[in-house]
Amino acid sequence: MRATLIFHDLRRSAVRNLVAAGVDQSVAMRVTGHQTISVFQRYRIVSDNDVRAALEWTQAGARARLMARRRTGRGTIRGTKVRSW
Repeated sequence: MRATLIFHDLRRSAVRNLVAAGVDQSVAMRVTGHQTISVFQRYRIVSDNDVRAALEWTQAGARARLMARRRTGRGTIRGTKVRSW
């Protein structure tokens, strides 16, 4: 059986690639021809790898901020002592 490629498959790929490239949502919507956010969101597929990468990126940022605080000796935020783990 041969897989058939349809227009919506290409549109979905375009949305995914634009979002992954960091293109602003309103710009991506113009490129793909979506007029409403609700329809655009239906084409925006999120995979398990996307979720995993977002969590890793968040953890890396949190670690970097913690290390920067330790290096600069800034252990307080608005007068509240930050627990160093």
